[in-house]
Amino acid sequence: VLVGGIYNFGFYGTLFCLSLYLHEHLGLSPFDTGLALLPLTIVIGAIALGSARLIAWLGEWRAVIVGLAFGAGGAALMAIFANAGVAGTIIFSIPYAGQALTMQAMTALAMEDVPRQRIGLASGVQNAARQAGGALGVALLGTLLAAGAGLSLHLPMAVVSLGYLISIWLTVAGRRHA
Repeated sequence: VLVGGIYNFGFYGTLFCLSLYLHEHLGLSPFDTGLALLPLTIVIGAIALGSARLIAWLGEWRAVIVGLAFGAGGAALMAIFANAGVAGTIIFSIPYAGQALTMQAMTALAMEDVPRQRIGLASGVQNAARQAGGALGVALLGTLLAAGAGLSLHLPMAVVSLGYLISIWLTVAGRRHA
């Protein structure tokens, strides 16, 4: 549940920050901002479509870890190369898309040992944690984006990377206790 909250914190916060950064800081129109985010969203969609096969091949635990590692690495690239301009921002956001592998595997793991009569409750708790994480991600990362003299991806993307690294640790620790 905690990993789900952190996952959505990073996912929705990153999309929010990228949109504002491309529009407000780099001066793209709303339409061009959407076009600039299209490569990231296409790769996320492609991974989501192929995730069943990837998860079957990797296993759920490994899929969560691999997806979170892509998220951490992609966020770190965006933090490091935050001043790379429009093309650089687009290019360095693509590895982040690998985090899409996490969602389905994480949901399956959260539900696998739940008694049948409690599956609705468990699903609701998982969903509530994810939604709360997403809302907090937009609020906190959006605030960090605007911290300082102007908009910068350095701090919010570093926080996302750290959050995903913590999630990897939590996942590994959870695997040991499962």
